[in-house]
Amino acid sequence: MGNTVSVTVDTSKLVAAFAKFPGEVRRSLRKAMGEAVEDVAGHARKNHRFNHPPHMTSYRKRYTPSGNLERSIRSEVGAEGFSGRAYLDPGIAEYGPRIHEGFGTWAPDPFLENAGTVRADRVRERIQAGVDAAIRRAGL
Repeated sequence: MGNTVSVTVDTSKLVAAFAKFPGEVRRSLRKAMGEAVEDVAGHARKNHRFNHPPHMTSYRKRYTPSGNLERSIRSEVGAEGFSGRAYLDPGIAEYGPRIHEGFGTWAPDPFLENAGTVRADRVRERIQAGVDAAIRRAGL
């Protein structure tokens, strides 16, 4: 589970904004990073192959019977707001990593990596918006 989305930022303005208003820059980046990783986690919750059996009603077809797999897909942001991740919490659904990575005859369903790939442009947009907001607030 090692998918990474790269984001390139004009650091000269960001460093100047950070020097002027470090708290505000951290808040802007944490907010943007939180939105970005939750976007990936939300996509993964809705797009995996571990579904109800075919006889179940279609409105619940995309979700696991207990909902634990979806609840186990979590997101978190590093203390400084410069990193974030979407991950599986085995304390909620201990079988989540086996579904994700495959086991026995069950083919892997890399829904977290797929979500990172599908939502990469949106992640970049959210991070860039946070950087731009921090630079604007610093008056640069």
